[in-house]
Amino acid sequence: MRRAGSVCLAVGSAAVVFASVAVGATTGGSRVPVTVKPAIGSPSANFTVSFRAPLQTGGGSAGGPRYELRASGPRGRRCASSASTAVGPTRGGQRVQVRLSRPAPAPRWCRGRYTGELIEVLTPRCPPREACPMFIAVMDVGNFSFRVR
Repeated sequence: MRRAGSVCLAVGSAAVVFASVAVGATTGGSRVPVTVKPAIGSPSANFTVSFRAPLQTGGGSAGGPRYELRASGPRGRRCASSASTAVGPTRGGQRVQVRLSRPAPAPRWCRGRYTGELIEVLTPRCPPREACPMFIAVMDVGNFSFRVR
């Protein structure tokens, strides 16, 4: 019984230490300028979202920071009102361009204004067979918008 308490305390302490280190590695609350081209597009358009990556990322789910884009707009019949996409690996300071397409099977975007956000997702990196803190930090680091006519 005493031993189990020690293990829980050690895992809890590791989570606090990792969280402290992880917070220092993020964008620090600063906003990232995000642009979209075209700013106004047709219902069949693909939009290119651009930003300068503040951090180096792995882009995968193996741990560490990664970026995602999410956009949502008006609802309609047989059209896409939201989309999201993962951003691949980045280098700190790299200019990143990501294509934001309407999700299948929607034949087109719904008409109207879409707002979006660049999300930084931070998960712990843990060696195999070792206790790992179980948390995910999600931070909105940039915003964008576009219009579909």
